[in-house]
Amino acid sequence: MLRVGSGSSSGPVKVALSEAFSFGLYPNASRIDWRRCPVILLDEDGLFAELGIVARFIDCIAEISETSTFRKQLDRLGSNYAKRWHVAKAKLNRSTSIPGLDFKPWPPRGKGWFSVRVDGEVRAHLLNDGVTHKWSAEEIGRHDAMGH
Repeated sequence: MLRVGSGSSSGPVKVALSEAFSFGLYPNASRIDWRRCPVILLDEDGLFAELGIVARFIDCIAEISETSTFRKQLDRLGSNYAKRWHVAKAKLNRSTSIPGLDFKPWPPRGKGWFSVRVDGEVRAHLLNDGVTHKWSAEEIGRHDAMGH
């Protein structure tokens, strides 16, 4: 954990993580296993609440339902991709930060949409229901066809 001392009587010194690297506190950021680093979000001024932001960490996805559109798209890709999708789902069940998944928000589709790499050529788009927090696989296809 990085602790930053008080800089003056006005309060603690706040340092952006990107600046911590330039201070030499983390000499080689690429060698840090970020999956094991604690992430602490402090909203001391209540900005999240004012903006209606609810912070949450998606560490794994235990269950993903598949829409009929997704199943049709997956069938068109062939049985090899059905196996690769099964592997990607199993990895998401363990952790969203497993190397190779490239799990990330997908803003072009809107709020609650995420993208995950199935393999080097194919990505799947997932939708998280903001109320129930249930996940559904909505689309799957080649990178360019998916807008990547």
